[in-house]
Amino acid sequence: MLEVRTEKLTDNILDLSQLLWKKRILLIEESTFNAVQTKSILEKSRIEIKKNKIEVVCFNSLNKPKEIPTANVVLIGLDGLIKLKSQELDLKKIFTLISSMHMANF
Repeated sequence: MLEVRTEKLTDNILDLSQLLWKKRILLIEESTFNAVQTKSILEKSRIEIKKNKIEVVCFNSLNKPKEIPTANVVLIGLDGLIKLKSQELDLKKIFTLISSMHMANF
């Protein structure tokens, strides 16, 4: 089963210090995450998610980080920078993006 962290963001800030240079972060807004289709897609792709060092984090739209005011899905790279902002989850696009990154094999 896929492990998902639920974050209660303090002052709308996500603390990346624990994951920096260790994991990529896939932020998914709570209502998007709770959709049956999203959960199914994530579960079917759990091996690929783990292989790509992705930590799935669900957040509440009430405390959405300031950096992503209009996105429901955000990919943050190993370096802590935002790599992708999207309204919907497209794991194929995310995996393709990761494989093209300089840090893909780290």
